[in-house]
Amino acid sequence: MFTPNTLPLILVVLLIYFILLIAPTSLYVEAAREKGYYQNKSTAYLYVIAAFFTPFTVGLYVAGLPDRRILPDAPKQNLTDDLPAI
Repeated sequence: MFTPNTLPLILVVLLIYFILLIAPTSLYVEAAREKGYYQNKSTAYLYVIAAFFTPFTVGLYVAGLPDRRILPDAPKQNLTDDLPAI
């Protein structure tokens, strides 16, 4: 089934796979940081998501994040002011 010559080929294919896995994921992590997320937190679970699924999944996750830098801080409102009187 496997000859001794196939082991280096398998290792090279795995190395290429991990390079192709890490490169886009690191770009998505940088995009999430530019949106204002993960400034002081670990991003290891994004790499785990990319490893078990695809970097495309991480890209969809990051694309769905709202941009914290441009969102104004919403003022705290009292919910009773917005409710109609009964």
